[in-house]
Amino acid sequence: MAVQTLTASDQTATPRLVHAGVTAARATYTHGGATSLSASDIIFMIKIPNQTWILDGYIKGTCGGSTNSFKVGTVADDDACGTLLTLSETQQFRRFADSQGAGIGTANTMPFKVSLSDSARPQYTWLQLTFSGVSATATASIDVVVLYAPDGAMS
Repeated sequence: MAVQTLTASDQTATPRLVHAGVTAARATYTHGGATSLSASDIIFMIKIPNQTWILDGYIKGTCGGSTNSFKVGTVADDDACGTLLTLSETQQFRRFADSQGAGIGTANTMPFKVSLSDSARPQYTWLQLTFSGVSATATASIDVVVLYAPDGAMS
């Protein structure tokens, strides 16, 4: 099967950028048995504004078939937030930085700064999941929560 790009259906709004503090954003992706995931498929989950820092986040859910791995990152760095976050047929909860228990900063580049060209349009990037498994043919339900803050909040 060719690589496919999917989008969480509840993520159509332009992302919010509050000039102080931390913003939490959430998205859900689901598919039934008629859809399957193959290696390198990408699921766009949450729009992240330019010049923000991705501080933390989690992935929770199920992905049938067997234990399946995902990378979490952006278009610029597809595993910036996590390199091997696993989901299976039973409910799983994984923190971004917890790439199989490695801890923050061990197996990824968090906190990760989103940095786009000033002339780029739109001025956001997608937080994405890249499927690393062989295939997942059963149903999947994946929730993602991400915490991000503007550039000035990190000084």
